[in-house]
Amino acid sequence: ILPDFDNSYYVQIFQGIENTFQNTEYYTNLTFSYDVPDLEQTIFHSFLKKQIQGLILISCQPDNWEFYHKYFTSHEHPLVLIDRDIRNLDANFVSFDTHAILRRITGQLLDRGYRKIFLLSGPECFSCEAGCIRGFSGAFQNKGLKPEPSFFVQTNLTREDAFRKTIQLFRTQIPQSIVATSESVAAG
Repeated sequence: ILPDFDNSYYVQIFQGIENTFQNTEYYTNLTFSYDVPDLEQTIFHSFLKKQIQGLILISCQPDNWEFYHKYFTSHEHPLVLIDRDIRNLDANFVSFDTHAILRRITGQLLDRGYRKIFLLSGPECFSCEAGCIRGFSGAFQNKGLKPEPSFFVQTNLTREDAFRKTIQLFRTQIPQSIVATSESVAAG
């Protein structure tokens, strides 16, 4: 279950999954939650009816560990979470070190003299986005600086929302640099 197919990152994830299972006895079923929790649960129940052997998931429900535990991991079905961890759920988790990446990128911008750096991120409830926010803040702290609260612009991770938020930002401030946490946010 992926959020959507608008982001080439998700396309690449699916291509890797598909290649991995191509010459095996397993079939892959792909569907999209569009980051709608009720839809994600409906899809999950539909998959359970198909007696799936495992699930690879980028969840929009970081606090709903009980749901996945009750219906899946307590039955010892394999679950792999990508990028967005579900707190308190015992499952495999694969992600980039978003904290270190954003800390390095922001640090390099600060080293070049930029001070009005803005971060366009998704909801902090997603572990990957929280890591980006911590890394961004940490880079400022490393330089003995504190980012202004206005430097943090939260989106719902769609191009449209990122576009709207950027237009709103430009009405009040002119950033020296904008760091985006995803391809869709950057495109917006």
